[in-house]
Amino acid sequence: MTQTTMGPRGPKPPRAAVAREKFHEAFGNAEQFPAQPTIIAIRRPDGNRLRFADPVPTTGKARQKCPQAGCSVWQDGDVVAIGSQTELDACVRLLFWRGAWHVVPSTDALMEWSMDGTCPTPDGSDRLEPDAPDSWLSLLGVV
Repeated sequence: MTQTTMGPRGPKPPRAAVAREKFHEAFGNAEQFPAQPTIIAIRRPDGNRLRFADPVPTTGKARQKCPQAGCSVWQDGDVVAIGSQTELDACVRLLFWRGAWHVVPSTDALMEWSMDGTCPTPDGSDRLEPDAPDSWLSLLGVV
């Protein structure tokens, strides 16, 4: 999923409706894997704030800061949940990897890849062993 809107932290995630459509195109009506978000929006009267997990749980790397703005930046392995958090079907999870946001796959797809012995990278450019650092299963902390 290519994203062009830039912010101080990097490319912004797409809107929930766009991400939900991408998920259904790829996985139909399957259930999305419930990946734990590493970035959470906190609504406050003075504006929304983002809370970042530090270190990034899936990679174990320390959170980096933007040198110009001083804010935390997206890192490979970050997961966000966008859309309604109260309606499970309306919430879509995205993973940040190599400068772009990718829709987290279905639980069924992850189970198939773990049994198959090969797992794609988020951008689909390669098929790796399930425990390779750039495989979906590793990035989501399944293996």
